[in-house]
Amino acid sequence: MLSHRSAAALWRLRPVDPPVIDVASPSRRKRLRTGVRVHRPSTLDPKDLTRHHGIGVTTVPRTLIDLAEVLGTRSLERALDEAEYLRLLDRQALQDAPRETHPVPAPRA
Repeated sequence: MLSHRSAAALWRLRPVDPPVIDVASPSRRKRLRTGVRVHRPSTLDPKDLTRHHGIGVTTVPRTLIDLAEVLGTRSLERALDEAEYLRLLDRQALQDAPRETHPVPAPRA
């Protein structure tokens, strides 16, 4: 599944960040591919996964939580603002989504 920056680009929350593609995989197998950054989240619930334009991707709330691991505060706030602007952000779903290691800032009112 696309995750992190690549999922954000698919959802149009951030610009495309080539040349690396971020994916989330619960598998612990070591199959490295050039240009693919594999994230191994401790939790990857099926409700955090969806399809967008036919592509497997993390949901918007899960994507925002994953972005908290890899972006600075200002970039994360911009992604949150864009999700709200595009009406992709369900505040309750964001609050209910599992957190890995980084809390997500609350959306601005």
